[in-house]
Amino acid sequence: MPYSQNPKPDRGAVVSLVGGLLTIVLLVLWFAPLRSEPLTVTFTRGTVTLEDAAGNRSEVRPGQEIGKGQRVVVPETGGATLRLPDGHTVTIGDSSSVGVLRNDATLRGTGHSIELELGPGRVRVTGDGAPGTSLDLSTPTGVAGVRGTALVAEVRGGDALFSLHQGAVSVRPAEGPDATLSPGLGAVVGAAGASVLPLPATPEVLAPATGTLVSDSTTVLVWRPVEGAVAYSVEYARDAAFQEVLRRLLVAGDTTAAVPVLEEDLPAFVRVAAVSAEGLEGVPSVERVLHVRLRFARGQALQQAGQMEESIPEFQAALPNYATDPRLLKDLAWSLYTVSRFDDARARYEQALAVAPGDHEAHLELGRVLFWLEEYE
Repeated sequence: MPYSQNPKPDRGAVVSLVGGLLTIVLLVLWFAPLRSEPLTVTFTRGTVTLEDAAGNRSEVRPGQEIGKGQRVVVPETGGATLRLPDGHTVTIGDSSSVGVLRNDATLRGTGHSIELELGPGRVRVTGDGAPGTSLDLSTPTGVAGVRGTALVAEVRGGDALFSLHQGAVSVRPAEGPDATLSPGLGAVVGAAGASVLPLPATPEVLAPATGTLVSDSTTVLVWRPVEGAVAYSVEYARDAAFQEVLRRLLVAGDTTAAVPVLEEDLPAFVRVAAVSAEGLEGVPSVERVLHVRLRFARGQALQQAGQMEESIPEFQAALPNYATDPRLLKDLAWSLYTVSRFDDARARYEQALAVAPGDHEAHLELGRVLFWLEEYE
């Protein structure tokens, strides 16, 4: 029987086959969705809730992670801020909601593809998206593609409003041609398509000066009127980036607004933006810092009226950012003493003396407290 030998495989064909398989695997990995980083809540004000696809609700806390299919719901007197994995920050205003429709990651660079659904209300998007990322804001009348920006977006009535301050935004309405926004332009997106309009100018704040102490309700914020503006958005925040907004006022038909009582006394940042008849919001003014101490002033007024119990929460709200103010500490301690909370009063008097060891009034009042505590030495 003749001997037969198996033919040798074609080395070139093998190399080509292996190379093709590797290419397919790499392409699949390159475009396949990976486990993406979640969105993170960095700030909340009021009772902010998280709603899942089944309608279940739970309270949201800073540090909590938000994933696909979940929605953040902000109450009428609340606010929240989200940090996105692509580098953007979304600040959610009161009476607003934001849902996560898409949050995908791939091996394409540092790619993240995020789509947020805006419910009725207002959000502000800031920050620079990382290369290879995309962020879309979906509304009932269109989608805005955000590419590293400062943008105010609002869903109101049947329209979506986009006001661009920095960066670039492409608007894709449900009907009609697409629109591209550059800084200083806005878009009103309705059922018939998108209308691109210029934003109103930036107001000039005239008073009070930055660094002013606001200790009574007569202090008024004043700014110069802007042509074409029908209202003004006044924001107070804990930080200069306005990612922790404490209060937003919409002032119509006037260029003044009294400085409001905030949830706590603090050095507050304030700025003003003009709003057009269409609802588009211009670039805000340069922020000013006001030392808002209205809770302290209200506590003193209640104390002088003999309402000691009522004065205590006002003083406590004034304390976190001014814990080294001896006058505040002594006033709080006196109210605590008069309602027989002697241990709490003692702690506040001792805190005042740690700040001002030579304060004779604090020494005397602490002695009175120690007498009631029967500590005679």
